[in-house]
Amino acid sequence: MHCLLTGYSRFFNQRHNRVGHLFQNRYKSPIVGKSGHCRDVVRYIHLNPLRSGIVPSIDALEEYSWTGHKRIMRGGSPDWQNTELLQAEFDGSPDGSEWKIKYRDYLEMRGKSADDLSPRENADGQAESEEIRPTDITGPHEIFIGHLRRISALHGIPMERVLSRDRDYIVVKVRRAVLKKCMHQMEIPIAQLARWIGMKENSARYLLNSCR
Repeated sequence: MHCLLTGYSRFFNQRHNRVGHLFQNRYKSPIVGKSGHCRDVVRYIHLNPLRSGIVPSIDALEEYSWTGHKRIMRGGSPDWQNTELLQAEFDGSPDGSEWKIKYRDYLEMRGKSADDLSPRENADGQAESEEIRPTDITGPHEIFIGHLRRISALHGIPMERVLSRDRDYIVVKVRRAVLKKCMHQMEIPIAQLARWIGMKENSARYLLNSCR
């Protein structure tokens, strides 16, 4: 990976007459040791095009060729992609499609199980999860995504709604809880958190102050 990324960065910089780093972070290869971690990693990777705005919806993601999601849901190429691990992960029969439904639901975080979430109530009566710890996930943005995913699921709404312009009461409540959790746990400017969640900085500050 070092040779690949270094060589490609050099090629890209020469081609586009630029200097400096091309990729934001170093390549990481963490060990996936738990069943729930495997599901989280698959979900995180396959939702990247949606998160970055390359595709507009989960449905459109099934037509996007540059992740494994299309083959999982519709079959076809690439033939080398093995889906047996996911079949076993989502308790489906290899000959049936029930595991695909469970996989799709997990992508949208409509379904919850004891393995996925361990909710508890904090002193303020807000739902939170015991699973996430700063030492388990590297990088502020990954920690933010972890809190966003879990708090959204605990309130029964898709993560994408929280990142949209939806002003429904429960969506606003989740945004406030995510901001509060991140501000409490990470030393990161509120302006950065606001950008990640798709809000203006003054709106994020107002949202935090409104819970006092």
